[in-house]
Amino acid sequence: MGELTGLSGKIPTRGSDPPPRAAARELALYLSWLAVAYPDANEPEAAAGTAGRMFALGQSGSERTTERTRIVLDRLRAFRDVPEVAELLAS
Repeated sequence: MGELTGLSGKIPTRGSDPPPRAAARELALYLSWLAVAYPDANEPEAAAGTAGRMFALGQSGSERTTERTRIVLDRLRAFRDVPEVAELLAS
């Protein structure tokens, strides 16, 4: 929980600091959307790097992140001839 400091002392604020697992899940979801958008901009290398960051966060056990992982991998398979994408898919 975060806090504000004022004349009367510290005031707790709700929701300021998300739990680490929730923050990791939200970041993974954001990165998944970005990893899918990069190929549309003809940037498969950036997509692979972003997907790698997403995968490094690990699976949160969330159905949404699991589904987004499948979507990212499916999208990247079209670029398997790009070395960065091939390396990611092989790992």
